Amino acid sequence: MSIHFSLKIKDIIINEKMLVAEINNLGVSLDLNCNSEENIIDFTSTYDIYGFDITFVKNEEPPFNEYETVFLQNEFVYNQSIIFGINKEGDFRNIYSKMLELIFNLISKGNTTAILTSTVHNDVCYFENGKKIYIKSAISFSDIIEHYSRIHGLNLSVV
Repeated sequence: MSIHFSLKIKDIIINEKMLVAEINNLGVSLDLNCNSEENIIDFTSTYDIYGFDITFVKNEEPPFNEYETVFLQNEFVYNQSIIFGINKEGDFRNIYSKMLELIFNLISKGNTTAILTSTVHNDVCYFENGKKIYIKSAISFSDIIEHYSRIHGLNLSVV
């Protein structure tokens, strides 16, 4: 079984150009390999360098855009998602750090609400309007999340 993380984004704030720029800002200039369908873009060339591949879904549509989360009383409705496929053979701390750096950069620029979920951890964290973040205390890499929340000036709450 693969490990996947999904950043479910409430508002439509991300486009391909923005995502490519943020991927390149991770420190390595990539010649990004993109497979593009009408609504889905796969960035597979990031896998060997960062330890994860990225799939960007530009527009999520009902009924597939609702997620039941422990952070909210009602289901979270989202309009975009970025899915990270993690290399299980890689250095998890480094991979999670790069993935979270990308996520925090996108969230802080977009000033939106989003939830990060995982096939291993279910709910990982909830970003509220780009200003506050809630994380589950049981997440093994919560120290990395705390580090990036401080860098980006987000108020952090552990649940």
